[in-house]
Amino acid sequence: MKGQTPIFAAVKHADPVLIWLLIKYGADTTVQDKLSRTALGRQGPVEKQDKTVAILMCHQASLEGKEAPQWAMEKYGDDYLLPISVELGLTAMVSTILTSMKNRLQLKYFTFTGETPLHVASREGHSAIVRLLLENRFLKPDVNSMDGGRTPLHLAAVSNHCEVVRVLLEHGADTAIHAPGFDNIMLDVTALEVAQSRGNDDIVQLIRNYQLKIHQSKTDDIEPLSPLLRSPLRRRMHRWSISSLKPKSPKK
Repeated sequence: MKGQTPIFAAVKHADPVLIWLLIKYGADTTVQDKLSRTALGRQGPVEKQDKTVAILMCHQASLEGKEAPQWAMEKYGDDYLLPISVELGLTAMVSTILTSMKNRLQLKYFTFTGETPLHVASREGHSAIVRLLLENRFLKPDVNSMDGGRTPLHLAAVSNHCEVVRVLLEHGADTAIHAPGFDNIMLDVTALEVAQSRGNDDIVQLIRNYQLKIHQSKTDDIEPLSPLLRSPLRRRMHRWSISSLKPKSPKK
């Protein structure tokens, strides 16, 4: 279209899906048309205008490092803007939404998949967003939450997202949780077994190192034997001396 960019056409037709995709692939929403209007200044069909404007205003706020308008957050924040921003990997928009929602934020499920934002970010490999979600003091998602019996760690492991696995482990992901098998190959598998079955060697090594670290930290908490009791002979003598202090039952 002469004198227009695709983002203008998407706004004109109030097509939220197209607007999301254009933003994802770097569309410049600040460019102006011949009347000095940006995409945000364009008008679409009234019934879809609110959602279109909410997307653009949230994106503009993320570019400027500001909070998004409260009406957009209250109407679309946690059950529309946040989930789609997570799925598309729009880290700046996710950060803006989390900041703007503050204590009104709720961890809702995707209505069309039943997944939480944390599951989706883990599956799609958006490690920066995974960290944002886990470290948000209002959201407080459960790193071991189950979606269809699978944790975010399972989804990251099966998709070979090594950096996501690293972030999840840093935040206490449980490597011992079992989940239904993937591709109907196995039943009740851990994230480590999933990574092994897919040949994701980097993740296998990462999880094993984490498990070894946890094991070592637990053994370090055990009080070591006194140096005087380390030899087998001294241990036997110690047991004998203890047993000798026990009162003997009287002989019949």
